Order: sequence, then C-alpha cells, then structure tokens
Amino acid sequence: MGKSNWKQKIPEIDVERYLQRIGFTEPSLPNYDYLKKLHKLHQLNIPFENLDIHWQKEIILEYDPIYEKIVANRRGGFCYELNGLFHALLLNLGFKADLISVRMFKEDGEETPEYEHMAILVEIDDTTYLADVGYGDLFLEPKVLIPNELQIDYTRYYKFTKSPDDDFILWQSSDASSFERKYIFSTQRRQFIEFVPRCHWQQTSPDSHFTNKKICTIATQEGRISLSDGKLIETVKGKKKETHLLNADDFNVKLKERFGFDF
Repeated sequence: MGKSNWKQKIPEIDVERYLQRIGFTEPSLPNYDYLKKLHKLHQLNIPFENLDIHWQKEIILEYDPIYEKIVANRRGGFCYELNGLFHALLLNLGFKADLISVRMFKEDGEETPEYEHMAILVEIDDTTYLADVGYGDLFLEPKVLIPNELQIDYTRYYKFTKSPDDDFILWQSSDASSFERKYIFSTQRRQFIEFVPRCHWQQTSPDSHFTNKKICTIATQEGRISLSDGKLIETVKGKKKETHLLNADDFNVKLKERFGFDF
C-alpha cells in the first residue's frame, strides 16, 4: 500500500451492533492489537457459509443486505460478504484499509482469474498487514506483509514469497517445513463493486466449487466446526471427529445445533 491521496467513501453501518455481533465492544485506537482482536473474534463468531447459493437466494454485493444478513440475522457468508463487511467496519473504526483481489491456484497449478477471492490490506504505522476473515479456514490473526518471514498462527505457520511478477504468494504449513501455496495477490487497491461479476459467477456457474456443495464452518477456541452435505467435522486440539449425515434433514438439525441457524 503506497501513500497517496486515495480516498474511500466510508459505508454507513451500525458499528456498535456489529461489534456486539462479534462479542467485542471495548473501544480502542486503530492499532495492531485492536485489529488482531477484531480479526480473531470475527472468525470465532461469524461462520463462513455458502447456504444462500443452495437455497437459490441471490447474494447481492451491497452493504445493506449483507449487513442485514450477517449482523441483524446472525448469519455467515462467503468471502465477498465477510471481507467486504469487515473492511467497512475497519474504515468506520479509523483503520487505513484497502480491498485487494486474490487469485487462487487450480489443481494444475494455473491461476484463477482476478477477483476469485477478496482480502484486505491494513496499514498501521507504516507496516502492512494481510487481513482475511472470509477464507473459511486460514489464519486467525492478520499477517505482516514481509517476504520470507516465518509467522506462527497457533498450530500453523505462514510466510510470503514474491512471484516473478512481483506479486505476493501466501504459503501455509503445519510443520514449518513443508509448505503449500494458498493464494497469490498484488497490492493494487480495488473497489467493492469490482467484485460483482465474479461474485455472480461463483454463485451461478457449475464450475464454481461453491455451487457443488454446501459448507458452513466456524473457528472455535480449540479448533473448528465444519458442516458439509455429507458430514460434520469437529476438530478439538488437532483431533478430528467425523459424523456422517443421514440426509438433508440431518444437515438442518446439525446446522441448528452447532451454528444456531433456525429456518
């Protein structure tokens, strides 16, 4: 993030109610400790989920309906919703934050088109951090955007490298030895509206992995709870317990029991 006269219109949202949604109401200055707390609590209280896609309910990239869904109705969302709304919260709290476009790596090693994923860069005291509360299962605390520096996040390790085109590549490891590429991005600032076409593609194309199966996942203090079409996975202190689901009704029962969703 370079210093410039870049100006952003700050979306009007009920900040106090949003903070209550993630279980944090303590006021603070826009510093790293505050960002770290917000980032972690967001993932402990708001799930990543793509259920609207499977319930044939269009996801519209506008702040009011997303806020209503996630904050007022206590739902979750996928990357464009979660990171889009979190970015709005950060701006309202006085952080210098920008949306960025993220490309993923396909199975053949090729990159997806731009806007496949949305993330956030936050600048605090001349240091840039990568924030991402909309990936599904990634780091709980923002990461410093410095190449080749190993960063620990609970039971995982992360690092950034630079591509030949000077983009950043995010790597993840469980042992600090064997790393896998998670995604690639540049630091070019993006507008929320730029993600609209890819968001539409993600929820309508048969080639999108979001249209192929339902997913609802949330971080916990000791691990993670993930619910898909076929099974419930509960991870506690690195140990996984899988429960196979009987049918769609069983899915809905588990959705209510583990995530509090009641339809």
